[in-house]
This record gives sequence, structure tokens and C-alpha cells, in this order.
Amino acid sequence: MPEVAASIVAKAREDERLRADVAWGQAELIAEAALAIAHRLRRGGKLVCFGNGGSATDANDLAIDCVLPPAGLRPVQAVSLSLEPANLTAIANDVGVEVMFLRQLIPHARPEDVAVGISTSGSSKNVIVALEEARKRGMLTVGLLGYDGGEIGRRGLVDFAFTVHSDYIPRIQEVQASIYHVLRELVDEALNGEG
Repeated sequence: MPEVAASIVAKAREDERLRADVAWGQAELIAEAALAIAHRLRRGGKLVCFGNGGSATDANDLAIDCVLPPAGLRPVQAVSLSLEPANLTAIANDVGVEVMFLRQLIPHARPEDVAVGISTSGSSKNVIVALEEARKRGMLTVGLLGYDGGEIGRRGLVDFAFTVHSDYIPRIQEVQASIYHVLRELVDEALNGEG
């Protein structure tokens, strides 16, 4: 039991350290992104979220928090391209995994929309391809990334890159969830004229 308790404390401390790093290093960028997203939403835009594996779960969670928000927040339009297994498996099987978000993004994408790509490595090929297309279509682009930001960060593929500087996927995803929940609240404040 003592080893388990010590492990829990160590994990909590690492989460706390990473969240503090993001808060100190990226708070202004998060606030700026919230204002930019709110501007797009006021123009009739929506969030288009996507990611693989655990990042797919986060994309779904963000989209659901937008359309069925927690108490006190107002709904905003959003869709997750990671939500429909029929679409994902059909595209992956018929055309290829690298285009499974791209093929869904194309009919959804409008210039007033916001593409939110989530990748713990920052180098997921299907996320990269979708973000490249989002840029071509004039969408605002946001990346939730891990490690050093990966290829998405190195190539500057997003207008707003939030990088959790860790190489441990569970910690990256826990802190990414904190980022998008804070971002969601700040977008609501901006839409209500408080930001």
C-alpha cells in the first residue's frame, strides 16, 4: 500500500507541475485563443475537433462540453470528427487512415469555423493533413500537443499551439484536458462580453 500511495502522490505532483508550467508559460496565449474562437463563433462558426485514441476521447469531450455544456455555460456549435465509428472505419478502410479526418472536415469546414487538432505526439499524420486543409480553407486552427509539439509545432501548422512539455502520455492528456476546459470557460466569458 505505501508504494501505491507514493505513486499516486508522485503522479499528482507531476500533473500539478505541468499545469503550473502551462499556466505560467501559456496563459496569455490561451486567453488570446479564447477571444479569437469567440470571434469566429459570433460569426456563426463552430468548433471542429479531432484526434486519435485518447485524443479522440478528448475531442469528443470538448465537443460535448460545447453543445451540452456544464451548468452556467451557454451552448456553442461543435462537432467531433472522432465520434462516429461508421465514418472513421469506412474512410480508413476504403481510402486510408491518413485521410479519415480530412474527408470528414471537407464537408464541415467553413472559414468562420475553428479546427481543434489534438495529438499527444504533435505528429499524427491524419491530424496534420486535416490541419493543413483547415488552414487552406481559412479556418482558425488550434493544436493541443505534447512532447516538444512535434511536427505540428515545428511546422507552425496552427494559429494557437498549446504544448504540454512531457513525454508521458497520461500526464500530457490530463493537462490537455485542463487546457481545453479552461479554454471552454474563457470562450463562454468572451461570448458574454466578460473577456
